[in-house]
Amino acid sequence: MFVTSIILAAVIVTFMSLNIKNRYASVISLYLISITFMLFIATIYISKLHYYHFPLEIDYLLYLRLSTLRIYMSQIIKLYNLGFALFMFSAVYGAKQLIQLKPKFTVLFSLPIFFFLFATPPNVAITLYVYEHRVSPAIHISSILKTVCMVIVVLYSVFPYFYIIKFYHDTKFKTHKRNSVILAICITILNIYFYSTFIFGTFKSILFCNVNPVGLPIEPIDIKNYLTISFITFLILSPVIIILIVFKPFNMFYLEYNNKKSIAKSTELLNSNLIENLHMYKNMFWGARQQFELIKTAMRAKDYDAIIEYADDGINMANQHVEQLQHILAAFNADAPMLGNIDIVACMENALAKSKASFPVSIVKDYKPSEILTYGNQKIMTEVFSNLIMNSLESFEKISRKDPTIVIAIYREDNSCMIELTDNGCGIPQKELKHIFDPFYSTKATTKNFGIGLNFVKKIIKSYHGTIVVFSKVNKYTTFQITIPISTERKDKL
Repeated sequence: MFVTSIILAAVIVTFMSLNIKNRYASVISLYLISITFMLFIATIYISKLHYYHFPLEIDYLLYLRLSTLRIYMSQIIKLYNLGFALFMFSAVYGAKQLIQLKPKFTVLFSLPIFFFLFATPPNVAITLYVYEHRVSPAIHISSILKTVCMVIVVLYSVFPYFYIIKFYHDTKFKTHKRNSVILAICITILNIYFYSTFIFGTFKSILFCNVNPVGLPIEPIDIKNYLTISFITFLILSPVIIILIVFKPFNMFYLEYNNKKSIAKSTELLNSNLIENLHMYKNMFWGARQQFELIKTAMRAKDYDAIIEYADDGINMANQHVEQLQHILAAFNADAPMLGNIDIVACMENALAKSKASFPVSIVKDYKPSEILTYGNQKIMTEVFSNLIMNSLESFEKISRKDPTIVIAIYREDNSCMIELTDNGCGIPQKELKHIFDPFYSTKATTKNFGIGLNFVKKIIKSYHGTIVVFSKVNKYTTFQITIPISTERKDKL
């Protein structure tokens, strides 16, 4: 188990180094630290009692090294109970991270943990034991105290679900809602391991309520359980690691200090690839237009009016494609991307100014605060918002809506910014929602961007370490929600 503790410690250090300043990851890290600490101290405790059998030679060598340290049994028990306190404090720390628990409430919620630390040391148990047998033998204060301590442990095990539910209900960020659900699943798995190992499982005999006043187990210890604890540890904790690796929640696994360099590199590559692709698409559309002209000429000789009309439509569509692509190429070739802190609200206002509708449309704005900065390119970010606004305007053309409305909300929550754009247009069928970000996919018979817009938007947002999700109901609404990290620097510092 010494080796298991070391491996867990290495995993935690790696996990924390890859997720600096990430509030969700820091909560999980603190839980893992407390579990690893308890596992390590419990192994030392069992070794001191000579109950532990060493399945590996390296385990035994580590034990010999640790046995040279003068650690008394009472000190080991205090450290073990400290691990319990750290596990409980992880719940308080999670509340502070997710719902911004105020310092006075953080201290208030931590008081039962301090009471737990005060009530569980062996010297307190000895004092209560003497008091019960000499002064008040009819009152079992020590038993009452142990019951209270166990109740505290249980309460702090379920406490995270209350503040996660509150956070889920209060946040407007769809990605934060998703992350809170993943956090709840991870905490549930960690709670299962905690109870199955330290409360009801392998180490239940050395629990604070199952030891005598001098800290020795009241019941005999079954040494067979300790030979399988390493397998149980990895069996139960592996789902947490798998969830974090496969689903990659919390915008994880990139170094925070290298964020700007990553965005700059992604933007440069995306710009280069986009130009190359657009040139290719341009040539394709030019070829399509020439083909339509040949069809028109050939069909006119046979007087197929219907086919001539179809060919004309094809030429017009190709002209629209070429015109749009030339516009984008000119925008990207005008100058090199200028990266720096940009104002999200200003980008949205610029996008609204360039996206004019031919019919009256109500624009409802909800900007909180009025200036939110992120690191990137203002022209590209404006183009992203313009694509979404144009999609909303085109959705109104499919239905006769008396009050076409676009609601734009921009919020800041900790180190993230949410841009939400909702329209009451034609909506998108559920079967098409999963394809709308695919290249060249479009729900329109004729279009100005031929499905390139949303694919472009998603690539840009992804390069900014952000996410974009869409929700829609046919003939009711369509909502695009973007979440991107914000900058902590001011524009005037650049």
